Amino acid sequence: MNIKEKHEHEIGVVVGRFQTYQLTEAHHYILEKLQSNHDRMIICIGITANTFCTKRNPLGYEERVQMIKQYYSNALVTYLQDHPSDEIWSQNLDTVIRCHAPFGKVVIYGGRDSFIQHYKGRFDTLEVEPITNTSATEYRDKIGKQTPVNSTDFRKGVIYASQNQYAKVFQTVDLAIYQKEEDGITILMGNRGGWRFFGGFVDPSDNSLEEAAIREGLEEVDVDFDRNLKYIGSSYIEDFRYKRPDEIIMTAFFCAQYTFGAATPKEEFNEVEWIDLSWDSLRIIYPNHKKLFEMLLTYFKIKKPKLSKNEIIYDEEGDEDEL
Repeated sequence: MNIKEKHEHEIGVVVGRFQTYQLTEAHHYILEKLQSNHDRMIICIGITANTFCTKRNPLGYEERVQMIKQYYSNALVTYLQDHPSDEIWSQNLDTVIRCHAPFGKVVIYGGRDSFIQHYKGRFDTLEVEPITNTSATEYRDKIGKQTPVNSTDFRKGVIYASQNQYAKVFQTVDLAIYQKEEDGITILMGNRGGWRFFGGFVDPSDNSLEEAAIREGLEEVDVDFDRNLKYIGSSYIEDFRYKRPDEIIMTAFFCAQYTFGAATPKEEFNEVEWIDLSWDSLRIIYPNHKKLFEMLLTYFKIKKPKLSKNEIIYDEEGDEDEL
């Protein structure tokens, strides 16, 4: 039930994310109302699992508790786990409130566009007219555009954030454009330190991995190909830029049949060329893409050639090894 008078309630509650470097004017406005109008104030900090040091959730739970307690030391600060269901989220909020305040009349504060409209619980609610239209998102965006501060604390904060991020897997796509000829299959590849497939990082605007692979192919070579891609498989890609075990690249590998076009390079490549799909071609493939080339050989069932006796060497213990 939404109410207008709140002084009859012993307990005032507010729920917020508080993802700002300091409490905003709007935060202080609503928290001071709780402090002056009720015997007890409970502040529930919204928590999303496995999110920390991201653009939307830069601050962890403890940092936000410290920020609030600096001004409202008498408040009971706790956390509330996010949930996609309004009903379950509301039940969880009611449970948290009663765990910390088993007795007493409760009113929950919120802004007009806040969680109040999603609350389905049993306590009274109160909409508070906001005193400013500036959101925490706007505060974060503004901070992100500022010039770095030349201070030890600033640099410590940047390092702290970098060291407390969750492990990341960067999603990429690679595309093999092929054509079937009388004497076999050839693959269109670009040369940059070795022959490699066309591809790159998946964009947040891509609707699928297939769409990302098509986009990358069109961006990197002037040629047309069948948009009905065939999925080859996925693979870890060893990249010198991502050597840490908590930051790796994983690619999704596709192939598409060539349709027409002169095949001229665009963007990253100085040259493109049709390369025979053969085990012998592995020696000229860029190291990071050798595994993908092998996957393509297996996909098209290209058999390994048998080695002659002259191509067999012996290791130090006298065992035969293939070159």
